[in-house]
Amino acid sequence: MDLSNNYFKIIHIVSYIYRFIENCRSKVKKRGPLTTSEVNDAETWLIKQDQRGINLSDPSGNLKSLNIFQDDKGILRVGGRLEKASIPYSQKHPAILAKNSKLSKIYFITLHKKLFHVDPQGLLNAVRLRFWALGGRNLARKTVHTCGVCFKCKPIPSSQIMGNLPYERVNMAPPFSVTGLDLGSPYFVTYKHQRKGVLNKIYVCVCICFMTRAIHLEILSDLLRMQ
Repeated sequence: MDLSNNYFKIIHIVSYIYRFIENCRSKVKKRGPLTTSEVNDAETWLIKQDQRGINLSDPSGNLKSLNIFQDDKGILRVGGRLEKASIPYSQKHPAILAKNSKLSKIYFITLHKKLFHVDPQGLLNAVRLRFWALGGRNLARKTVHTCGVCFKCKPIPSSQIMGNLPYERVNMAPPFSVTGLDLGSPYFVTYKHQRKGVLNKIYVCVCICFMTRAIHLEILSDLLRMQ
C-alpha cells in the first residue's frame, strides 16, 4: 500500500507478486502481460485484507441496515432489492470497504483524479458503482478538500469594500428626476402599413429612475438622434 497512491497500480504490483510466487512453485513459468484472472485474484485478495478491519458484531454500527452477505469468493457485499435489475453484479451488491482504511483512501484518490477532480457527491456516486465504503461521504469530502489541484482551481475570493451610494440614490425626489439611460440590442419588426413585410431595425431605450427604480421604455428607430 505504501508503494503507490494509485489503486490500479497496486493491483498490478500484487498480481506480479502472485505470479512470481506461482512461478517459483511450478515448473511451467508464466510470461507476458497479466491476465484478467490474475488481476481479479489480486484485487480479491486486497479487498479481503481490507475487510479484516470490519467488525460485524459491533452493535453501535449501521452494518445491520446494509444486509451484508458473503459471496462465493469470501467478499462481504451489501444486500438489497436489486437482484433482478439489469445492472452489473458489482452495482447490485457493492463490496464493502472498511472505514478510513488505506485501501479505501487510495481508491477515492485514484478515482478523483481519473474523473478529472469531480466534486464530493460525484466522487461518492462513482465509488458506489463498485464499493460501499463505510464513512464514504466524509472520506469523499476529505479527498476533495485535501486535493491540491482542486484547492488551486477554487481560490477563496477576497471581500470587497463597497463605496458610498450617490446622493440621488439615498434622498427622496419625484420619480424620474434623475434618470439613467441604457439601450437594448437591435430588434427587427414589421409595420402594419408595409404590405411586403420589410424588417425594420429598432432599439429600445430603457429609462431607470434612480430613486424608485421604476422603468420607462421608449422605441428608437436609430442611434443617430434622440426622438
